[in-house]
Amino acid sequence: MRPYTLEAKRVYNALSRKQKLMIKKGWPYKSERDALISELRQRGVLPHVLAELSGLSRRAIWGIAQKPKKLSNNELLTIKEGLNDIQQAAGRLGSQLDKLQK
Repeated sequence: MRPYTLEAKRVYNALSRKQKLMIKKGWPYKSERDALISELRQRGVLPHVLAELSGLSRRAIWGIAQKPKKLSNNELLTIKEGLNDIQQAAGRLGSQLDKLQK
């Protein structure tokens, strides 16, 4: 195995011990590996660096990074609660604006 490029070394050193194992092509839980790759790509790690670290092709990295993320039920509930809060705040703001216009 060739040594990592400087860019790949920096990313590798920033990963936790578990993440260093998870990112590898042979990690048995593909969905966990793909979630980590997607997260790192969203944080700005370039596909060729992820390919170097994982052993996957750049094409595979692009495919993983472009898959829409599935939200958990907790994440969906949190979003729904946030939207409800925004709707309530907008309603209060509308009421205040109505009072100011009168």
